[in-house]
Amino acid sequence: MMLAIIEAGRYGFVVASISDQLRRAIEQSGQSRYAIWKATGVAQSTLSRFMAGEGLTLDVIDRLARHLGLNLTTGPAKLTPAKPTGKRVSR
Repeated sequence: MMLAIIEAGRYGFVVASISDQLRRAIEQSGQSRYAIWKATGVAQSTLSRFMAGEGLTLDVIDRLARHLGLNLTTGPAKLTPAKPTGKRVSR
């Protein structure tokens, strides 16, 4: 089972994995891996492997999310479809 975050995008809903969201938050934070390690106790090597595409345990995800000010919640998604833009999407 993949945990995911559903974001309202310009052209509808986009499903982004929690890992993708967390990687983006780490990059956008501007913090070094050393600073994140000091604040969370997550080893720099673990962060490097994660940023290169490896997974993390839920405990580590939780520590990083809390440090970065992100909330992890579970439950059924309540989706409202995006408004039609009138543009056709070619496939």
